[in-house]
Amino acid sequence: MTTTVKVSGSGVMILPEGLRKRRGIKAGSALRLTEAGESILLTPVHPPTEEELTAVIDAAGGPGGAETAKSRKQVEAALTRVRARARKAQSSH
Repeated sequence: MTTTVKVSGSGVMILPEGLRKRRGIKAGSALRLTEAGESILLTPVHPPTEEELTAVIDAAGGPGGAETAKSRKQVEAALTRVRARARKAQSSH
């Protein structure tokens, strides 16, 4: 798909609804911007699910180990902080 969008004075551009739906982009979604020569690439950044985080932690330290429990708590605390910041940022828009 190729389309043209305009950028407002404040740097805002509106992505077409169909594109947002196909790519799962919702209000507050994070997008990674990458410069590629004369182009700008927008890539949706989807946060990991709790199941994905659990799988990573378990793979790193094994299920039930002391380090795994400690790591899991650290990751869960970090996830809580990140989600709180995201909710705060979303409510200020």
